[in-house]
Amino acid sequence: MAQAYSIDSLNPQDTTIVLPIPNEVWVYNLSTGGNGTYQFTWDFGDGSSSTDAYPTHNYDGPGPWLLCLTMNSGGCTDTFCDSVSVDANGILNGMIVDGHATAEADAGNRDSGFTLNVIQSIPTGIAVVPTIAAVKLWPNPVRDELDLSMNSSLSGTLPITVIDPSGRIRITTEHAFTTGANTLRISTGTLEPGLYMVRIGNDVHSTVQRFIKVR
Repeated sequence: MAQAYSIDSLNPQDTTIVLPIPNEVWVYNLSTGGNGTYQFTWDFGDGSSSTDAYPTHNYDGPGPWLLCLTMNSGGCTDTFCDSVSVDANGILNGMIVDGHATAEADAGNRDSGFTLNVIQSIPTGIAVVPTIAAVKLWPNPVRDELDLSMNSSLSGTLPITVIDPSGRIRITTEHAFTTGANTLRISTGTLEPGLYMVRIGNDVHSTVQRFIKVR
């Protein structure tokens, strides 16, 4: 079986994206293999556990906590564990922020905890020959309207989808692209504050960017 999950923070390692949201950590459940029917057991390392596939858990301290996932599928059982902790600023330890790794030594100076969210993996890749490239979005964080600019190697209509952390589609529309530079605007006023992904294109030719919605 493949590695059961990987740990990442709210901030992707894309230098065009704003800094991570403190005190929140995302875990992507990347479970594969077996017969496609899974039973999950999450051990959060603080005496709590869950059998949900995509649980949310609140830690009462910065850690480190030993996070373990045991997956059973068709009689095959696999367990993967990793430590998770945040630093004095509430940022996942080991992250690269502004070119510098966060310091694990600072974690002990912080008394408050953090929230861990387990979510489904969202495809972020593009085809070898992309339809859309050089995507930029602003402002980020955004309040009511998100502007995007990009280059298209093809002309035609592509779907634009905004996806929340649980994988739900919150906004869907279509945009007519022309070869070369394109711009578009998405109304985000109805979204709740938090991190979102905007996917441009379909499953064959698509690219994904992340943005933060604020009040």
